[in-house]
Amino acid sequence: MQAIQAKLLSLAVLFFLLGVFATLSKIDLKFREPLYLGLTIDLLTAIGFKGGVVVSKARLESV
Repeated sequence: MQAIQAKLLSLAVLFFLLGVFATLSKIDLKFREPLYLGLTIDLLTAIGFKGGVVVSKARLESV
């Protein structure tokens, strides 16, 4: 149960849900440039690390 909750509260999922909410409610959601840049770097780093962990655990023939 805690693993599911942790995945649902991950930054990538929360931003996806924010985007869905903003689109459905037709809100013009814009962040200031420094905040936008910081969030972008954080999201890309998190995606890269998670992908790297999965690849490191995979067997060579499956990659």
